[in-house]
Amino acid sequence: MRIVAFGTASTGEGYPRMEVLLDGLERQGVEVVRVLRPLFRSHAEKLRLAGGSVAAAFHLMPRLLRTYTGLGCAYQALPAHDAVLVGALGHLDLLWLRCLPGGDRVPVVFDPFVSLHDTVVRDRGLAGPGGLRAGACLTLDRQACLLADRVLVDTDAALARFAEHLELPPTRLARVYQGQDDRVFRPEPGVPAGSPPGAAVEVLFAGTYVPLQGVETILEAAAQLRDCPVRFTLVGDGQARRAMVTRARKLGLTTLRFVHEWQPAPALASWIHRSDICLGIFGAGPKAESVIPLKAVAALAVGRALVTGDTPAARELLVHGENAWLVPPADPAALAAAIRTLAGRRELREALGARGRRIYLAHLSPPALGHALRGVLEALVAERRGALAVV
Repeated sequence: MRIVAFGTASTGEGYPRMEVLLDGLERQGVEVVRVLRPLFRSHAEKLRLAGGSVAAAFHLMPRLLRTYTGLGCAYQALPAHDAVLVGALGHLDLLWLRCLPGGDRVPVVFDPFVSLHDTVVRDRGLAGPGGLRAGACLTLDRQACLLADRVLVDTDAALARFAEHLELPPTRLARVYQGQDDRVFRPEPGVPAGSPPGAAVEVLFAGTYVPLQGVETILEAAAQLRDCPVRFTLVGDGQARRAMVTRARKLGLTTLRFVHEWQPAPALASWIHRSDICLGIFGAGPKAESVIPLKAVAALAVGRALVTGDTPAARELLVHGENAWLVPPADPAALAAAIRTLAGRRELREALGARGRRIYLAHLSPPALGHALRGVLEALVAERRGALAVV
């Protein structure tokens, strides 16, 4: 089988989805041809140029023209292939592909990863739910999904939301979990993990400070743990980071520090390895209920004790007290109680981490995801060939 990875999906630091899937496919014996032209060279550049301002749009338009011209020329030079995979936020990529000669005849799998409408309206609050911008995002979501032969989502909970929100038949959707690179996020044999006995327990959060991550819940929980020997580290940057720094100062959180720099994957893996407890997401709402965040996958991959929100998506793979510690979303008291419990029980933390690692290997590693995606592609190609035979 030969598939083409096509479009503008980001593949750099902080965006492992496409590369993890392609790596997994190659480990399953699939030939992958990459025709990828990411629009943004870094996460910082994406934040700067995708902000929606007039100045940002002015700088972005020439790049869009060059990028799509290059994609079109590269696609026309390709050998025969069985299917095309279009990655995250590739709505315009799909429209462009279907306009190219031959692009309307090949089976296409679209991996939007998130709904554009959800991201702009519900997640980041950049537009009101009834405005023109929200309507345009919703229309673009639906039209892109209708142009694809199969749409990937990362959890069963997300599949149900996509089907209902975008009025798509469930048969058009397929679930393939998101994962992390197992060559970067893994235990380090022979290297002591976590804090040494007698030292403060290290609690780590890494994220982009979008509302669904529930960073304010983490700060409120930290305020309830002043008497507990724990130290919080919050790594990353993004939408609400400055507001959270201000909030932490008002709470007088002396056992909490912010690391503002965006961390490349090896550095983030090192932070996780040095931690005792890793935090997932704690926001409330439909979006938070339907994702298993990358930070959670990374913690599972390294074998760290994970504390995250008790959501339908989390319960697809995680069992409270067995391979993770699940708490009600947006509940600082419950989060504080969970951290207090785990801080005092090293053996429980280690058991959770070891069993969480097994969940990662079985469901979230590149080989597991490659196997799942190959099945989706094979079924789609067989379906297309059967339809052509009937015609």
